[in-house]
Amino acid sequence: MAVGTVGPTIAIPPPLVATPRRPHQESVVRALDFVLIAMGVVVCGPRSSGVWAYAVLVALNLHLSGAHRPNLQLSALEEIPKLLSLLSIPFLLLFPLLDSRWLTSANAGRIAVIPGLVLIGRLLAYPALRAAHRRGWLISQVLLVGGGRVTSEVCEALRDHPEYGMRVVGYVDGENWALPAPRLGGVEDLPRILHNSSVHRVVFGFSSTREGELLDAMRTVATSGCQVLLVPRFFDVGRSTGTSGTDEIAGIPLERVRPFATRIPGWRLKRAVDVVVSAVGLLAVSPLLAVAALGVRLSSRGPIFFRQPRVGYRGREFEMLKFRTLYAEASSHDVWSTVTSSSLTPAGRVLRATNVDELPQLWNVLRGAMSLVGPRPERTYFVNKFWDTVPGYPERHRVPAGITGWAQVHGLRGDTRIPQRAKLDNRYIDDWSPWREIVILIRTTSAFLHGSR
Repeated sequence: MAVGTVGPTIAIPPPLVATPRRPHQESVVRALDFVLIAMGVVVCGPRSSGVWAYAVLVALNLHLSGAHRPNLQLSALEEIPKLLSLLSIPFLLLFPLLDSRWLTSANAGRIAVIPGLVLIGRLLAYPALRAAHRRGWLISQVLLVGGGRVTSEVCEALRDHPEYGMRVVGYVDGENWALPAPRLGGVEDLPRILHNSSVHRVVFGFSSTREGELLDAMRTVATSGCQVLLVPRFFDVGRSTGTSGTDEIAGIPLERVRPFATRIPGWRLKRAVDVVVSAVGLLAVSPLLAVAALGVRLSSRGPIFFRQPRVGYRGREFEMLKFRTLYAEASSHDVWSTVTSSSLTPAGRVLRATNVDELPQLWNVLRGAMSLVGPRPERTYFVNKFWDTVPGYPERHRVPAGITGWAQVHGLRGDTRIPQRAKLDNRYIDDWSPWREIVILIRTTSAFLHGSR
């Protein structure tokens, strides 16, 4: 892991593909939904602002919820309960804002045309898609991970049921198995295989590979944009999780693994929120920043800001800013910081107790080197040190570093357990959602107001 002298970068492979590899039927359903919503607006009356507002909210809700991704069996009846809830939520949000004079039975009937068209579209489209799959059209390429009886059953089920529209291109595992598909290599070959193929879905069965390596492989596949499916443990004794993300093929349950954080639609708003909040925040606290800077200058000799190289997104190094709080705060690259009361300046004690010393990092966020929320960045020396010794540590760098994060709101910052921090950081990335982002910011703001680090 060589690190250069200018803009040092730790070797993290680039994303395998630049855009998500959506299965063909997902693209068809997405286009059909938007066309039917537009038709609904035309039928209901394009001059009605209420109809337009409802149509926009429906399109946005279907997109953000991933409702364009059909189940593997392409059964519209199975999806009706979920679709009804997604189509009714926009109306419930819009209802209090509508003029009571507009809420007549005729207008309510017009709005009902849109969800009706969407539901009818699914009922007609899925049989057509199944027929197209049987003819070999709109086929998704599938790669299996694992071997043995379970993986063989999955392979045979997809071969015997062409209506699923999934063609197995091969499998990867550490051993050779008598599967009705070619072995393309081991799990370690996944990045190469995905880079050189047009795989849409990857199904993880039971493998001879260690679970830690499988988890790393699953994260690699999720980052690539492929859809990840997982055969749950103990399904063959009649038990599975039964969650909303469970699908099945020929009686074999498959768990849909959440897309990688940057592939979730809400992630695109993260940078916009970072820019707005950091810009407004810097303006709002500018008087406080001026007072803090004056206090640092008057309390001891030295620079106002403490600048230290840290490693952030994809291993790129940047210069992180803080207010200087120590008498002689040098940028130590290979010594884990231990702060004593005697080393703190008078202003530094106040700044650290109130967390004001962290506020200059809003400038790092505004410039794009950091985010408001993400794994805390570390010095290059320690990143190199932990890279091969702490499980999951390299995966922390899959998203931009943050001022605060999931590990920090759990009290893990500074001289704390690195493996646990890495585990919580990766949990944040794997389970990312806009609401989780809000929770972290609320808990961090609460800690800031109470002067807790």
